[in-house]
Amino acid sequence: MKAELRGIVKAIAGGRPAASREAILSRLGILAQGHVQQEITALRSPPNAPSTIRQKGSSNPLIHTGAMRAAVTFQLGESEGGGLLSSVSRSTLRVGL
Repeated sequence: MKAELRGIVKAIAGGRPAASREAILSRLGILAQGHVQQEITALRSPPNAPSTIRQKGSSNPLIHTGAMRAAVTFQLGESEGGGLLSSVSRSTLRVGL
């Protein structure tokens, strides 16, 4: 993942045309989305109580139905401040152009 992120940063810093920048930012959004979803899946602390595990059938403290993990998405859009990451709203990562 670090190597892919380095490649994305180099491409952005290299002054690519707008269409190429959009493709690069899409790659970055997909990478960030996958990383957040992976962290939600991998989290094990603090552990669920045994009664909670019996009730929901999972020891992962952030997963009950999987809806939260599935709701993590990214969206390309114009950034008000000109920054790369314009905002995080609900479960959507907004990546500015």
